[in-house]
Amino acid sequence: MILVGTAGTFDEALALLEQSRQAIDVLVLDIQLAGGAEGLRLLTIIGDRARAGETTPNVVMVSGFDQPSLVRAVFERGGAGYVAKTAEVAEILDAIRVVAAGGTAFTAAAVRSVRSAPRRPSDREIEVMALVGAGATNSEAAGSLRLSEKTIESHLRRLFDRYHVFSRTELTVLAISEGWIPRPGVRS
Repeated sequence: MILVGTAGTFDEALALLEQSRQAIDVLVLDIQLAGGAEGLRLLTIIGDRARAGETTPNVVMVSGFDQPSLVRAVFERGGAGYVAKTAEVAEILDAIRVVAAGGTAFTAAAVRSVRSAPRRPSDREIEVMALVGAGATNSEAAGSLRLSEKTIESHLRRLFDRYHVFSRTELTVLAISEGWIPRPGVRS
């Protein structure tokens, strides 16, 4: 194995990917880049490029979060593996080797969890939930996101229906427990 480079932010990771396009066979990508779920955003870009016929690296996602919805998001976006940050180094290296050989590196438990995991909300829905979780009113959330109040209400109504919750509090608890938004007072 040869380490091509490291990156701590989305922009650094994208630049590394662009300049090393042919040299990267397996990209080990953290879900959290510079405080947000930017790893999933980069995985989406890689998946879109692969579907367009471009040569792209296979991605092994690493995460400190053990939420089935994140495993599902990685799987749905075309990730080839998911490994917990708490895994032994040998397990991470094995995942890289398996993926480099064309396989996938999802544990059986991870695959089972994908089936029952709630679908991860869109990035915009997560922004709305984060503001609601921080105590913003619909009007305040609309102002922060430069949307109308009706759009915020529409997002919340769809989220309530999708996740079978009945209040902003229940939605916030779900979002925190799934790792979609940070706990109040925790900087992402």
